[in-house]
Amino acid sequence: MSDSQEKQFISEDANGTSEPVIQEADSGIPAVKKSKDSNNEAVNTSEVATDEEEDKPRKIPKKKEIDEEDNDGEDGVSDEEQEDEESENEDEEDENATDDKDDSKDNGSEEEATDEAFVRFNINLSMILSINKLILICESLFSFIVGIFLFFAPNIAGDFFFQRVTDGVHWHLIRCVGGQILSSAFFSYKFRKSGTETQNACFYMRLMICILSLLLLFNVRAVSPTLIDSQLLNILIKGTLFCAIFYMIILLKDKWNFGETSNRTDVIGNILYQLDAIASICIGTAWITFPRWLLHRQVKIELNESHDFVGRMMGVCFISSYIVSTRALHWKKITDRSAAISCRTICCLGILSAQVWSQYAYHDDWNDNHWIGISLFSTWTGIAILYQLIFCLTKIYNNKAKNN
Repeated sequence: MSDSQEKQFISEDANGTSEPVIQEADSGIPAVKKSKDSNNEAVNTSEVATDEEEDKPRKIPKKKEIDEEDNDGEDGVSDEEQEDEESENEDEEDENATDDKDDSKDNGSEEEATDEAFVRFNINLSMILSINKLILICESLFSFIVGIFLFFAPNIAGDFFFQRVTDGVHWHLIRCVGGQILSSAFFSYKFRKSGTETQNACFYMRLMICILSLLLLFNVRAVSPTLIDSQLLNILIKGTLFCAIFYMIILLKDKWNFGETSNRTDVIGNILYQLDAIASICIGTAWITFPRWLLHRQVKIELNESHDFVGRMMGVCFISSYIVSTRALHWKKITDRSAAISCRTICCLGILSAQVWSQYAYHDDWNDNHWIGISLFSTWTGIAILYQLIFCLTKIYNNKAKNN
């Protein structure tokens, strides 16, 4: 190192700042002294380094480091809070899971209750349909036997009922009643597997027959007590009253269900059903009110109370059959509506055949004016058969359309 050369030593203080230290070497100093000075400088340098090393641990931290430590402390606090929050969230989740389980249990119990109610409803409905089916089968069997007996043996039935010899007018009217009972037997048997609204129409018709028959029987007991044997009359009144109560209970069980809205698309069918109901009510009311007036120009014999009673019974069957036509407007199944027409067709055919039979078999009792009634029922029967054929053709056409 030359004499003019200057060395600069840099030492760092405790604050981290550096100060330049300049030492000058005189040119007149011997080399030995220079070396000594260099040694001293080395010693000073080592001392400075030692001081620096000693001062380093005692170095004051900078603001950035303090902030980082503060942030670390804050992060530590936030971690604890997060742990608390997480534990709280876990508790809430556990509570929510428990609530969900409870809700699921409640929903499951509600679904089970709904399923049980549905099963009970199906069981009750099946029981109701089974009871109705059994009643209709028994009713159709009884009606068939009674109808066959009245239609083919009216003389025996008339003599037994009135306890006297009856004539051709009795037999004709009894045969007409037998034809109506046969149609009701078909009605009950046909609808044994239908819905409650259709089955209730059968029970409603029977209830009307029982009520109107009771009125006739009470009228006979009050006005003509000798017309029917007193014991037989009491049996008929009690039996008819029991049947009326029975059918009323059956209808109450089914809540008097009669169907839903009418089928508005079938305009012709709705018109024919309502016309059929009107005809049934009008003809039945006429026979109940004044049977002698309807018969006096058609017969050759003198009429009495027994003729009135049988004629009124035929009117009862007529007026009660209107319920089939009016209820058929509310039936959804086409097969049920078609069966209602079939019942009317059988009824009209039975009465028409009875009229023709009486016209040719009982010349002594009937005159030629009986053809007026025959023509009336022929028209009614023809309309029923025509509408029945339309139903059958429509059903065949629909089946072919489905197959194609």
